[in-house]
Amino acid sequence: MKDLLKTRNIKQKIKDFFRSQDNRHIFACGENNQFLAVAPKRAKKIRLRIYGNNNAVIVKTKERFLADIRIGTQGNPVNQCKIIIEDGSTAEGVSIAMLENDLFLSFGKDCMLAGDIKIFCSDIHTIYNKNNEIVNRGKDLIIGNHVWIGTGVSIAKNSYIADNCIVGMKSVVAGKYEEPNCVIAGNPARIVKHNVNWDRLPIPKFEQKNKD
Repeated sequence: MKDLLKTRNIKQKIKDFFRSQDNRHIFACGENNQFLAVAPKRAKKIRLRIYGNNNAVIVKTKERFLADIRIGTQGNPVNQCKIIIEDGSTAEGVSIAMLENDLFLSFGKDCMLAGDIKIFCSDIHTIYNKNNEIVNRGKDLIIGNHVWIGTGVSIAKNSYIADNCIVGMKSVVAGKYEEPNCVIAGNPARIVKHNVNWDRLPIPKFEQKNKD
């Protein structure tokens, strides 16, 4: 993050970034919250709400990424959370919630997210044991490079999806899927196919490309 903050033409103060937009697009309450975007005009597809301090959203993609991001709430501000969206990734509608301190979410390069996707980087309520120790903390949620996530998928805290994987529509991902090149599907999601990959082209165009 330090390198990004030094990069020329990438730092945007929140109040300036959306100065030409209405209040529906962004709201920040706290100190030292950062929104950094390689392509500011494209990043205006992101609706952002931040309550807390020292949080950061870093958007490296220049592509359409339609997202509703909530970091903290008015009654529950959070600190030191970070989201990174790598180059080439796209989204047609993803909702992201971070309601705990020190959370991290990353989307790798060239990910393709469909619509109605929900990502929960933390639980809303606390689970604790007989010693009053919290047992449901969130930490890191990692989505690898070139991951295709289908419509209606839900992803729970602390999940990991390896590179070149496909997540079937309406699946519920709650765990670590460390094997790359797999199809993950179901509720709860499990690996249903191995040794696969995917392309953004529709099937007829993909077939034609391979004939040429």
